Amino acid sequence: MSRDTESLSQELLLHSKTFLLGSIIPTLVHDLNNPLTSISGNIELLQMSSIAEDAKIKKRLDTVQTGAKRMIERLRALQLFIKNSSADEVFSLNSLVQDTVTVADFLPKRLKLSANLFLSEKKLECRGNSNQIAQALLAIIDNALFSALESETPIVDVSTFDTSGLAVVQVKNNGAEIESGVGERMFKPFFSTKPESLGLGLYISRQYVEANGGSINWKNEDGWVVFKLSFPIVSN
Repeated sequence: MSRDTESLSQELLLHSKTFLLGSIIPTLVHDLNNPLTSISGNIELLQMSSIAEDAKIKKRLDTVQTGAKRMIERLRALQLFIKNSSADEVFSLNSLVQDTVTVADFLPKRLKLSANLFLSEKKLECRGNSNQIAQALLAIIDNALFSALESETPIVDVSTFDTSGLAVVQVKNNGAEIESGVGERMFKPFFSTKPESLGLGLYISRQYVEANGGSINWKNEDGWVVFKLSFPIVSN
C-alpha cells in the first residue's frame, strides 16, 4: 500500500470514528446527566436536613456532592464539542477556554498533568463556530501536555488576554523546544513526530482557526514553547 493510499485510509477511518462518536456521545451525555442531576439535588436536600448534623454523615454527603457536581460540569463542558454550532455565533472566549480545559480532563495524559488556567478579567466576545475553535484548542492543549511531560517539572499554562483588538488564547509548555525543521512542517497534513499519531491535529486546528477569521502562531521563548490563537473581538 502506497503512503498516499495509507494516509487516505487513515483519514477515512478517523472521520468514521468521529461520526460514530458524534452520534453516540449526545445520548450518553443526556443519559448520564439526568441521574447525576437527580443525585445532586437529593444530596442537597439531605445536606439541609437533620441527618447532616452528624459530622461523619455530613462529610460523606459533601464528598458525594462534590463528585456529582464535578461530573455534571464535565458533561456540560463536553456538550460544547457535540452541539451544532452556527458559523456566525457570538461566544465568550473565556467560557470556551474554560470548558475546553475541563474536557481535557478526559485526555489520558491529563492523569499525570493538569494545565494551569488564567482567564482575562475582560469580557472577550468573538464571532465564529465555537465548536470548531474548541476542537482546535483541545488539539493544541493535548500536544502541550504531551510535550511538557518530557520535563522534570512539567508545566502547561493556558491563558486569555486581549491585545490590539484581538482576543488571544495562549498555550505554553516547558517541554523540549520545537526544532526549526519541525516547525516548518508541523501544520502540514500527516506530519507528526509521534509514531502513533495520524499527523492531522495541528493541520485541522489551523484550518478551523483560519476558517473562523483567526490566526495561529508559535515560538520558542525563554524555555517555553508558546502557541497563540488570536481572534477579532466583537465590538459592543
